[in-house]
Amino acid sequence: MSMAEHQGQQWGLPLAISNPVIFYNEDLLARAGVKTADLNQSWDNVVAAAEKVTALGDGNMGSFFDYTADGNWMFQALLFSLGGRMMSDGEKKIAFDEPLGREALRIVQGFGEAGQIDMTRKQADQMFISGRVGMFFTSSRRLGNYQRTIGERFRLGAVPLPAPSPESRVPVGGGFLSLTTADPEVQRAAWAFMTFATGPAGQAIVVERTGAVPGNALAVDRLTDFYARNPQAKAGLDQLPRMTGWFTFPGPNAIKITEVIFEHLRSVITLRRASDQVLADMRRDVGALLPARSG
Repeated sequence: MSMAEHQGQQWGLPLAISNPVIFYNEDLLARAGVKTADLNQSWDNVVAAAEKVTALGDGNMGSFFDYTADGNWMFQALLFSLGGRMMSDGEKKIAFDEPLGREALRIVQGFGEAGQIDMTRKQADQMFISGRVGMFFTSSRRLGNYQRTIGERFRLGAVPLPAPSPESRVPVGGGFLSLTTADPEVQRAAWAFMTFATGPAGQAIVVERTGAVPGNALAVDRLTDFYARNPQAKAGLDQLPRMTGWFTFPGPNAIKITEVIFEHLRSVITLRRASDQVLADMRRDVGALLPARSG
């Protein structure tokens, strides 16, 4: 329910919940000598696996860490998994410049050093589907699409993100349903649909079609066979207890701030600048766009 909550007020019911996971090409990782059982034990393991896949040559890329995701979603996922935060409680102070933020940027730089090529998500998707990318860090809801487009080309696997800290969290994604009409008759019809779509039967349908995480706990009992046939979908389900809000910066410059962070991340992953150099500049540039009470 918290994904549709803002400042203590409920604005809707969760329809399609997702969280960030690691999809991987099991065949390509096996060729590189990567043990998938160890893949999500630490971020260093993940970076090392990416290096091994890139070292295969022949146009293979170890991983695509989707730092381009809307609202810095994947960077938040990395930072939150380490136990870090974007801002302090009450949004009074920037927190991503603390030691855990420095560690997150070091890992981003590691992906660049492991051979990540700067490209759009669509281009990376095509490369992954073709069998040339070892790992893809993206939304769990991409499972259904990947299964349909990859087919028998290679064995598709998925694991949760590393959780190296007792405070590890992952940001929620997806969408929710809100009822906005003032017409009583339309309200009744809309509410009937909303309660079905977010109930056990509706959520089972959403999960089976997309690989999303069920937003209703009662749906899990209906999905036993689905999870048996699609073990990759359990990566998102297993992270359900760790999910937290998708952070949005306060004030009128929230979208501009995400663009600023995006450009700083690009400079790190393309190895134009070292992560330690970027962190101070990112903090300065974000602070300049926050309301006066924050920074």
